[in-house]
This record gives sequence, C-alpha cells and structure tokens, in this order.
Amino acid sequence: MNAKQVNNKGNQLNAKRLAVSVGQVSVTGLKSQNEDALGFLVPDEPALSTKGMVALIADGVSSAEAGKEASETCVKNFLGDYFSTPDSWSVKTSLSVFSLL
Repeated sequence: MNAKQVNNKGNQLNAKRLAVSVGQVSVTGLKSQNEDALGFLVPDEPALSTKGMVALIADGVSSAEAGKEASETCVKNFLGDYFSTPDSWSVKTSLSVFSLL
C-alpha cells in the first residue's frame, strides 16, 4: 500500500506503509490460567511518525495472587502513558520516563 508524504522542501514522495499482523501464544505457568499480557498499538498520525508502533509483553507472576491483573495493568498503563508523552519528545526520551519508576 502506498502513502503520500511530503519532504521538508514540499516535494511529494511515494512511501510504502508497513503492514503488520499480530498474534499471541503463551504457555501457562504453575497455575492453570495464563497470566501473561500482550499489548500492541499502531497509532494514527502524527503519533505513528513521532512515537512509532509498540508491542510489549508483561510476564504474569503465577505465584502472586493477582498476577494477571498486574500484567494487564502494566501493559495498559505503559501504552497509555507512552503515547501521552509530548510529540516533541523523542522515542528515547519518552521511554526513559519508565526507567525512572
């Protein structure tokens, strides 16, 4: 699929868009229920150009009482918080916020 883009001189460029398919397979741990969580988000423009797409996995801690809830919360919060950072921040800066937690 082709997308029209304009460079910094105002010239129109033809660019190919990346097509992405996502699937998930995970094996249960000690408990019979799988507690892992998967998150994947391809945002609309301009976030797609500034932040890119994100795929992440949170390993559910099967020995914890709320391992499933913890892994799901991590995925949801990461996706929401990462894409809430200012568009002027680089990907590296946006991700560095999470290393401070």
